[in-house]
Amino acid sequence: MRIYNEVEKNKLDAKSRGFIMFMENMGQLSASQREIVIDQVMSLEDSKLTIDDLKWVVMMVIGNSTEAPVPAQWIESIVFYDDKPTLQ
Repeated sequence: MRIYNEVEKNKLDAKSRGFIMFMENMGQLSASQREIVIDQVMSLEDSKLTIDDLKWVVMMVIGNSTEAPVPAQWIESIVFYDDKPTLQ
């Protein structure tokens, strides 16, 4: 369980925190990787972070991790996933 302080909550909105929790619950982000993601996000100069920015940070942390490898296609599908429905 991770409790975010006020500064972290201001930078990471509920959707961003939910995405981090989703990745951790899916087993794609360990607790140590989660903390690295949060540290990296907090070091960014922007006061607010978009979900797309967060996805890139997560992808970079997972991609540079020495823990169990995650398929690159899966990481890309998460980062490049668009919430908007498309007509087929």
